[in-house]
Amino acid sequence: MGAARPTRLQLALVLGVATLAISFGAIFYRLAEASAAQAPGGPGPGFGLLAACVRMGVAGLLLGPPGIRAAWRAQPRPAPRALALTIASGSLLALHFATWISSLQYTTVAASTALVNTNPVWVSLLAWIALSERPRSRVLLGAAVAIVGGGLIALADAGAAGRAGASPLLGDGLALLGAMAASGYYLIGRAAQRAGLSLTVYAGLTYAVAGLALLPAPYLAGAAYLGHPPATYGLLVLLALVPQLIGHTGVNWSVKHLDATLVAVILLIEPIGSSLLAMALLDERPPPATLAGVLVLLLGVALAIRGAGRATQDPQAPGAKRSK
Repeated sequence: MGAARPTRLQLALVLGVATLAISFGAIFYRLAEASAAQAPGGPGPGFGLLAACVRMGVAGLLLGPPGIRAAWRAQPRPAPRALALTIASGSLLALHFATWISSLQYTTVAASTALVNTNPVWVSLLAWIALSERPRSRVLLGAAVAIVGGGLIALADAGAAGRAGASPLLGDGLALLGAMAASGYYLIGRAAQRAGLSLTVYAGLTYAVAGLALLPAPYLAGAAYLGHPPATYGLLVLLALVPQLIGHTGVNWSVKHLDATLVAVILLIEPIGSSLLAMALLDERPPPATLAGVLVLLLGVALAIRGAGRATQDPQAPGAKRSK
């Protein structure tokens, strides 16, 4: 007999905890950055890349070996296409976290998390361009609304230099690039799983590839691997354990029992949760115009998700939201 279907309460608890865990991603980074600032030299401009390296490195160490063992047992000589897709997907996952986490050095938590969560819109548009999968009219409407929201955020941040962050427009651009990279990761992940890779194998291999790809990034950016306070490293490890492993594991489990579109819409709570946590824990209060843009953008993303339905939510790849 198969396992009993979880109750609504169990589903709500798991998805609620997962969403909260993902919402803490930006907070753990900001706390780690503040901790690093207490040491001589401060966090430095490449600190976001160090955070991304630790996040994916820890995830790769924990999930990579099981995924590699499972892949070896299933197929000792992996198909070249599946291997190439995995490397490409892991590289895009590395780019996603490198750009999104780095964006938090320059713009507000609210703007960063909202913009990086536009990936469902980009998935639909990229699938249209690359795969000739024409999106439904509601997806295009949602994309248009999201663009308006993104424009409002940009206009608000353009007049908020020194208040929203060191360079808010740069941060906004990095967050958008992170969303685009995540979209490519999802589309390639769909192809990889259709080529025969299970979710467990795909997750482990892509995390391992992403961790390796990010390993030299801090060095190339001139960031120090060592010399930060112990609390900084502890917070960076929490950045991997809480949002990455607890959060995304819970999301992937939920998708097995709930409509993927419903889960994707519920996960739009993440930017709101992150913003509220930033206000409560970091006393970070973005300008009202930024918050208005965030709400319009999230409305557009929700419309796009509802319009796309299950089609663009396949697969619910590990690390979705990425972000996060």
